[in-house]
Formats: sequence, C-alpha cells, structure tokens
Amino acid sequence: MTDVADMAAVLSRVMRGREGTCATFTVRGDPGRWVQFVDGQVNMASFAVSPPKAVVEALGPAAIVAFQPRKYLTVRLVAQDPYEVAGWIHGYFLKALDAPEGFLFDADIEQL
Repeated sequence: MTDVADMAAVLSRVMRGREGTCATFTVRGDPGRWVQFVDGQVNMASFAVSPPKAVVEALGPAAIVAFQPRKYLTVRLVAQDPYEVAGWIHGYFLKALDAPEGFLFDADIEQL
C-alpha cells in the first residue's frame, strides 16, 4: 500500500468494526516506524525526547493523551472521517517518523 486512500480504506473498515478494532500501519521493511488507530485514538512510535506539540498541531486538531520519550505518543484526534484520519497519520509518518515521500506501508487489523 502506498497512499492516503489505501490507509483510509483500512481505517474505514476499522471504524465500522467493534470497539477495540485496531489498525496497525508500519513502514514496509522498518517495523520501528509504526502507527496504530483504535477507538478514536492514534498511538505511534516517537523518536522525540519531549512531547512533539508542534508536529501534532501542524497535522491538525488533536490532544496529546500520553507520551514516553523515544518510545511512543498517543493522541485523540478531532477528525472522525477515515480520509482525514489517514491524512493525519500519513503526515505523521512523513514529519515525525522520517518516512520517505511515497513510502510503502503494511497494514494489519486486529481485535484488542
């Protein structure tokens, strides 16, 4: 998979699923660059040493819920539309996880 539309298709399935349905996206060949979406929250890898407020604000309305330096970041998004959420996640891969433009990703769906 390669683009926001592919991500949105996965997210649409997850959003229609039961509570606890989780989508995990990883950069193909680099499992350390990952983002999960479940129940309106996005949990993702973070390489930052302090909460990346500027990146979160630049991507669109979201509230930081949890942060562990150089481990993970969790936010609650205002966006509810699969395409808007996919755009936010795709932007995070590019801006915070340094994924190259046009990166390939894998997606898994699981029930937590």
